[in-house]
Amino acid sequence: MKMSSLFRASALVILSAISLNLGAQRLNVLEEVAANHMKACGLDSPYIFDDPEMTPAPKGYEAFYVDHYGRHGSRYAYGSFVYQMPRNILTRGLEENNLTPAGKNFLDRVLPLCEKVKNRIGDLTDAGWNQQYRIAGIMAGNFPSAFGKGARVRANSSTSMRAAMSMSAFCLGLGQSCPGLEILAHNGREYLHCTHPNDDGNPYKGQRVEAKPLPCTEKVEDFFGSKFDWRGFLGRYFKDVDLAVKGRDVYQEIRSMYMLEGGMNSLDEDVRVDFDDIFTDEEYTIMWEIENYEHMLGWYPATHEISAIVEDMVSTADEHIAANLRGGDFRFGHDHVVMPLMMLLHIDSHGPHPKTAEETKYYFQTFYSCMASNVQMVFYRPKKSARPGRELNAEDVLVKVVMNGHEAKIPVETGNWPYYEWTAVRDFYKSVVAQFSRE
Repeated sequence: MKMSSLFRASALVILSAISLNLGAQRLNVLEEVAANHMKACGLDSPYIFDDPEMTPAPKGYEAFYVDHYGRHGSRYAYGSFVYQMPRNILTRGLEENNLTPAGKNFLDRVLPLCEKVKNRIGDLTDAGWNQQYRIAGIMAGNFPSAFGKGARVRANSSTSMRAAMSMSAFCLGLGQSCPGLEILAHNGREYLHCTHPNDDGNPYKGQRVEAKPLPCTEKVEDFFGSKFDWRGFLGRYFKDVDLAVKGRDVYQEIRSMYMLEGGMNSLDEDVRVDFDDIFTDEEYTIMWEIENYEHMLGWYPATHEISAIVEDMVSTADEHIAANLRGGDFRFGHDHVVMPLMMLLHIDSHGPHPKTAEETKYYFQTFYSCMASNVQMVFYRPKKSARPGRELNAEDVLVKVVMNGHEAKIPVETGNWPYYEWTAVRDFYKSVVAQFSRE
């Protein structure tokens, strides 16, 4: 298949955008992670409500529409292995008289936790519900004109129960903040193209060109072996490290302990156990870097499927602009959707592809996909166009991107950041989607 003129133009736009982003690498990211235990938790970081200020709307403009994608709120571990792997290796250590006093103390904390959570794998916690409810209230307070008289909101979630419950909490919070708002919420396979396109149950899966391979070739286990002193770590808990790891996957065992510690931040007080002493601060920072690389390798290939969400966000925005309607479209899903979506939207330097495992941390940071993480594209129209019977031209519409409550940058030229001309942003994102077209 020959490259079309549209595709050639799209490629040039993308390359130009990437070159703009290269200067925005976060070269001090390890220092950030080392200084902030919540960031070091990566995907298990709880949402941070730090109350950032919003830049006032441009003179003569008002917010009228919000296009959104959000991860579910805080939950119990998505897999029982997070609790069971530490329990099993420590229990075997006890049976083999191979535990140090620190190892026995570790086991004494793990056993009652496993009993408490055995029937809650993947469930949304109270904290997760409250995160979504609160985020909706903040959005309503930041952009009240988008949810005023005549506004209509559509919400969709993946088929996951925690995503559906997150959507329910959000819609309840938005509805209570904006009495009279019309809200329609949906859940099911028909909406997977805009909530969880890489789900095997997506009926539209596989309709796009796959992403090009990443230049990173180092295996995660090799990266782990070169970065982390696993013998020194396990030596604190086991008398004989070789005996402890016999027949076991060392990386996965230690990774489960990393996830166990970070996951405590999502649990409610009556369940939570303090594991913050299991890793040193330096060890925990290194484990963040290793898992960060693992997720980059795993999630970048999903960008071709996640491009369906970018396409949906553009089309629903254009629908609202054409109809000149207030409201919003809200989508609820998962971390492995948020991060590829950030790469495709090129938010805050996400997008350029690292060439090595070591480089990954400068372009890709899992803590952006914290519990209840969300991307908002907030659209503004001239106030005069809000009058009854007035048409709205796309050329008059401005948009800003908000990531986890903070105004974000994208590689589109503007003289009025955080505001961008929608037509320029739309052209850029259409060029991104065009990479995966089967035309």
